[in-house]
Amino acid sequence: MQKLIDSYKKVYENKKPHIIIFLISFLWILFSMLFDIKFSDIGFHRQNPIDVLFNTIIFAYSIKFIHNVINHSENSGLPFLKEVSLKIYWELIKLEFVWGLYAILFVIIAFVLAYSLKSPIMVIACVSIFLFIALFAYYIFIALADNLSTKGLFNPILIFKIIPKVIKPFFANFGMFLLASLILGFIYFISYVIIIFFGIDTIGYLGNGWSVIDCIIGSFIIYFIVVTWYLAFPYSLIESYLQRVRDLLN
Repeated sequence: MQKLIDSYKKVYENKKPHIIIFLISFLWILFSMLFDIKFSDIGFHRQNPIDVLFNTIIFAYSIKFIHNVINHSENSGLPFLKEVSLKIYWELIKLEFVWGLYAILFVIIAFVLAYSLKSPIMVIACVSIFLFIALFAYYIFIALADNLSTKGLFNPILIFKIIPKVIKPFFANFGMFLLASLILGFIYFISYVIIIFFGIDTIGYLGNGWSVIDCIIGSFIIYFIVVTWYLAFPYSLIESYLQRVRDLLN
């Protein structure tokens, strides 16, 4: 629990950037909703190009934050968005592209295998294995943040070397952050039920099932996700990265 508290304390050490983070969260959900209203005929959100764009912006911001902490920068609190260099974006996009290809290849092979065996259990097993492995990709991106270089990080075998080294501290931290997220999710669910009960969710209707209230609530949700899973949680993994993973890259 102390690791959870310390991680959030670090993220809120420099409070000024949080204004920008919340503004980005608001613009993210707003433009994403408007995109769905314009180009989608379904009444719920799905991943779209706006999400990809803002996800990349926040991901690069996270890389800069972790880099400052690992390298004991004079200002190791949250940086300002303008401090994120184009080099970080470029290295991040390369890494995401390559590991994205690995993920697609794994999924294709897994489902071809499962289909050939005609086994639903195999499908469930393949999905579970994929999700388990994907969790540890956090360390690949922390390694990127360390030196701001993708050198040595394209090796698909790397993640299988990392997993046995960090599985215990990773899940100790992951469990705490997941619990915090579930508690907040429950509070959100209750709040939204109350909003629907009183008909507040229809205020400022934008179209296709979306309203201004959805946008406001969505902003707080994205803000929490950014603070927790892009900033605080990766920060909590730095210690295990330095002690157990860094030497694997040399």
